[in-house]
Amino acid sequence: TVKWREQLMGFGQGPVSGCAPSVLVLLDSSRSMADSYDEASTAAYIACLSAAWAGGETACISFSTNHLVADWSQDSESKERVLATHLGGLTIMPIPAVLELLEKAGTPCYVVIITDGGWQNIKEAVPELRRLGIEGHSLAVFHLKGWEYPDEVGVLHANPYLGFYEVESPERDLQGLVLTQLMGKYER
Repeated sequence: TVKWREQLMGFGQGPVSGCAPSVLVLLDSSRSMADSYDEASTAAYIACLSAAWAGGETACISFSTNHLVADWSQDSESKERVLATHLGGLTIMPIPAVLELLEKAGTPCYVVIITDGGWQNIKEAVPELRRLGIEGHSLAVFHLKGWEYPDEVGVLHANPYLGFYEVESPERDLQGLVLTQLMGKYER
């Protein structure tokens, strides 16, 4: 999507065109994320705010056994509430909700996934994520170390359509890494 933005140009401002992709943020809010949830939630909201400030549309999902959704049309306060809610159950990636939101977007999106990787439905989710990458969506997984899920994380890491970012220290690194990756999407 090409959107007009104002940019300072010497003696005033003028319109410039640039790509501001829509961003879908998926936040793992399972029990295993409890130790790093505050940092993960803050980083997820930073992703939403960064996209909105750059002119992109945003939607978000907090997922566990159940999931909460704030779609493209909802206000930033609703999105903040979704991303602040720690559900605390198992980890099930809500693929039907993800597909529905991406279909509504109508254009390729940047999908940000913040997780520790312990998805119970990894075998069903990874082929769908691969298909989304083939369709032109850009996907990034920010993997937080917490509980160990070597098999599931290995499957995610091996997917060539996922940008995979290891986060050793969420308190120190996560927010800056998410912001850096998002800002890279908005460079002309």
